[in-house]
Amino acid sequence: MSSEEVLSDSSNEIYRSSTIKRCRVISDDETESEHENEWYADCNNSNQIWFNPIGNQPNLKTFSGIAGINISNTKVLECRSPIDFYSLFFNEEIIQMIVNQTNLYANQMIEKNQSERLSKWIPTNIHEIKQLFGLIMWMGLVKLPTIQLYWTKDILFAQSFPRTVMSRNRFEILLRMLHFADNRQISNPNNLLYKLQTLIDTLNKSFKEYYNPSETVCIDESIIPFRGRTVLRRYIKLFKLCSTSGYTTSFQVYTGKSTNTEETTPTSVVMSLCQNIINLGHTLCTDKRYTSVALAEKLLSVDTHLIGILQVNRRGIPKDILSKKLQRGEIIAREHKNGITILKWKDKRDVLVLSTKHSVEMVTVTGRRSSCIKPKIIVDYNISKSYVDLSDHMTSYLSPLRKGQKWYKRLAFELLFNTSVINAWIIHNNVINNRISILEFRQKLVTQLTAHLNDINTSSSRTQLNVRRHHEIQSKNGNARQTRRRCKKCYEENVKKFGREFAKNRTKKVTTYCGNCTSNPYYCLPCFNTVHRNMSI
Repeated sequence: MSSEEVLSDSSNEIYRSSTIKRCRVISDDETESEHENEWYADCNNSNQIWFNPIGNQPNLKTFSGIAGINISNTKVLECRSPIDFYSLFFNEEIIQMIVNQTNLYANQMIEKNQSERLSKWIPTNIHEIKQLFGLIMWMGLVKLPTIQLYWTKDILFAQSFPRTVMSRNRFEILLRMLHFADNRQISNPNNLLYKLQTLIDTLNKSFKEYYNPSETVCIDESIIPFRGRTVLRRYIKLFKLCSTSGYTTSFQVYTGKSTNTEETTPTSVVMSLCQNIINLGHTLCTDKRYTSVALAEKLLSVDTHLIGILQVNRRGIPKDILSKKLQRGEIIAREHKNGITILKWKDKRDVLVLSTKHSVEMVTVTGRRSSCIKPKIIVDYNISKSYVDLSDHMTSYLSPLRKGQKWYKRLAFELLFNTSVINAWIIHNNVINNRISILEFRQKLVTQLTAHLNDINTSSSRTQLNVRRHHEIQSKNGNARQTRRRCKKCYEENVKKFGREFAKNRTKKVTTYCGNCTSNPYYCLPCFNTVHRNMSI
């Protein structure tokens, strides 16, 4: 007890003097026997004893790990450029899987549906998938309202970069056929993530392989906005385990209330995410969705501390803590015989916290304008809970996610273009002395992913060069009655055969025109395909 603390002879109240704010610790005069009958309904349904805090926290294994990059893995130390670090996660195994599944899905679609565009499908390859992903990543740096505008020649939106990588038609067909699993080979129909399970498992393994989590880690949710006719109707939810730097060590995708409810409970989610850090002396920070006495006991059994905000309706909370009315700055706390501390502190409103690492220690926190006294549990929680927020904050900038994507593509893009990129950037800045911003890191990734190979003699490359020389037909926006014009080819033929007056009155009018020509001549589809499409640009 410090010299500032004054113990009253008439009660068990402890006053802590402060020039800014007075904090009073309240403890009732109830005997221990009054707490022995307090019921705690948990998995063991056993009676538990809660008493006034005595600072008897469990003595767990001391954290002795080395947080940061895994220097024992030589692959990390061999990396030099941003693409090298990104390739730790977006590796050849994942790229080849995407190539195989995209080509397979395209063949399946050609068998099912016949169309002019599908009939011209050319199998993709590793280099082209890298270019596709680099172009998608670039669209997060340069945002336009629609994908089509990236290839327009309108001076308001014109961009020269996309057409140097691939044509709009090729980009759209690749994006449409992009796939990550064979729909006809579903091993587990109840697995709602079967379209991405291979990708999720591979990334989870890579995230754990190259980076060691810090002593204090945090589990929280990340929300990916989405609307669609799936169980993920309003959003896609990720459960993430993050370190101090914002590095995502492991993640799990929420798939709704499945039939196996035991695997979707908050305690099960936490234990699943913490599989690789148990028995190592870590401290886990959770929010009120996950924190419970049951979870604290499970983590203590594997030498892991827990700090978290506690919901008032959780089982096992002493009734006197819930019922006690506090004034601002007051606290009340109870300690369990196994060292778990539950504390309620009154700030603007009641804050209920649980910790296996703290007692009722108070610390002075200096703010911008003044200082105040807070429980150390609250201070440590506020620092730790920001790890996932930091990860989300960095991924929110320059994200290439767009409306209209299928749910599995949206989730795959979040994992490949946001989470993986942020993890690669964090490792890069830990290995390379020259630290760079996330913007510069993404810029270099785009340049390296979209770079052309010197050898362009493959059939796919030759076809791509031919595709880029084709004119593209577009449809005029607006009221068709006002925007349509005479087909140029049909008008010229009618003038030769029947004269100008006949051609003026009888030539059909269309809303389709060539967007590659500066004069934007109007053509009907047959005339465009026969006389204009293959003209040199």
